Amino acid sequence: MPAYTGNPGFTGINGAFAGLMVIVDYMSDHAPVDAQVKAFHDYCTDLNTNLALWRTINTAELPPLNELLRKSNLQAVGTASAPHDLACGAIPAGFEKAR
Repeated sequence: MPAYTGNPGFTGINGAFAGLMVIVDYMSDHAPVDAQVKAFHDYCTDLNTNLALWRTINTAELPPLNELLRKSNLQAVGTASAPHDLACGAIPAGFEKAR
């Protein structure tokens, strides 16, 4: 059963990663099982999807909104974009499948 359904946003993904970390790092004395490795990859896909959405909001959707706000003499919304090299996908040490 997945940790969440739909798009959980950054908060849900963070919680899913934290739960996985607790199980793998603190509650186990062996390498992650296939389901845990799959969950890691699923969470990474969701994180990368959310990062792409966030970047789109900041680069494509926020500038027109800010222009409308300025025309109405209202304060513009500041951007808070994620670093371009921020991504998830490589299997970190400890998650590599035992051979």
